[in-house]
Amino acid sequence: MLTRSHRSLALTGALLAACSADPQSAASPEPSASPLAPLTPAPASASAPAPSAQAEASPPRDVPLAPGVTVHIEPRGPSLIAVSVEAKPDAPPNWTVDLERYDEGSGPAKETLSITHPKSVHSAKPGAEYLYRFRFAGGPPSDRVIVRTAVPARPPAARPTVTARAVDPFTTELAMKSEAHDAAGLEIEVTSARGTHRAAIVDPDARSFTHRARRPGEKYAYRVRAFNAAGPSAWSEKAEITVPKLSSSAPFTTTLPACMKKLPPEPPGASGAGRTELRPAPDELLHDPDKKDPTKRHLIGRAKGCLRPLGDVQAQADITVLDSVPAEPLPLLSVLAGAGEYAGAQLVYLRFDGAAYAKVHEVLLCGEPYPIEGPSLTFGFVDDKPDPRGSQPPFESCQLDNDL
Repeated sequence: MLTRSHRSLALTGALLAACSADPQSAASPEPSASPLAPLTPAPASASAPAPSAQAEASPPRDVPLAPGVTVHIEPRGPSLIAVSVEAKPDAPPNWTVDLERYDEGSGPAKETLSITHPKSVHSAKPGAEYLYRFRFAGGPPSDRVIVRTAVPARPPAARPTVTARAVDPFTTELAMKSEAHDAAGLEIEVTSARGTHRAAIVDPDARSFTHRARRPGEKYAYRVRAFNAAGPSAWSEKAEITVPKLSSSAPFTTTLPACMKKLPPEPPGASGAGRTELRPAPDELLHDPDKKDPTKRHLIGRAKGCLRPLGDVQAQADITVLDSVPAEPLPLLSVLAGAGEYAGAQLVYLRFDGAAYAKVHEVLLCGEPYPIEGPSLTFGFVDDKPDPRGSQPPFESCQLDNDL
């Protein structure tokens, strides 16, 4: 399974769990200060009416907690709620803010914000009310704050914009801008010589996306559109980019790695008899687990009558496939780890540099097929294809395609 970090709070049986590779978006620890007293969600009242079919989001709120310390909370589109602590220079040092959140009868979900983790983004359902309460440094709780998300009456009207640039022979980077404040997410589409398909689903406030596992020397065209539960916006204009070509493979060096074990000579006429170079194929390469580190494999290959050390590969535990991409210009060795049903996979690509294999690229793929329901991304299906309109952010920090 992929190593996952969650930006959203784990709400009992309610919110979707979301994944992110961004270390600043990692899950916050349980409060280390005194636990907040249990809180029963208040029933809807005249001041907090039940959302209607076309309810608007509640306005942003500022909650003063201590001199120089204020919590800012606001809905961000129909499916996200952003919480941040604004601390002035005269605020107490090493402050912490404990947070409780309730979701229509479930909870509490708890989180601690601090000087090193002052912001958080929570997944939310369109047209739902969430009750928040905050406590500064273990002190008395704040008043209850009710946050209501909007129900979009129509698809986003604003069309996003996108530009693209090549980072290296395997990677492109997109810069996106969307004024669709009623969006639940952004859908990224890519077209190449192999067709058109969905590259990724990202959060509505995402402003960049790194697309990995591109094929060197290929041309790509990207489009982006916003979506919510009512449907998608129009597509952006296309952004086209050609990634650089990959240089030729490095030949075997005359000074080979030390011989670990001599092999008996192959009979005359055998396919490998008299070989002087390594062929990166599964039957020519072994991967030996490290005795202390479960995420490391030692690569051992056959060359000039010996088994020889050809470098190491570091990946997540449970390496399941060690294979090659033999066609030029991609003589790459691929390592697949963490693959499982409804779970993503880590793909690490290595290239022979003349004496050993070295990592040249890495990509995280989203799990496929998507479950229709469950504690992960939820997609409906249209014409047997995943429909993003039924999904809720935050989304996994991964991509749906692989061009290598």
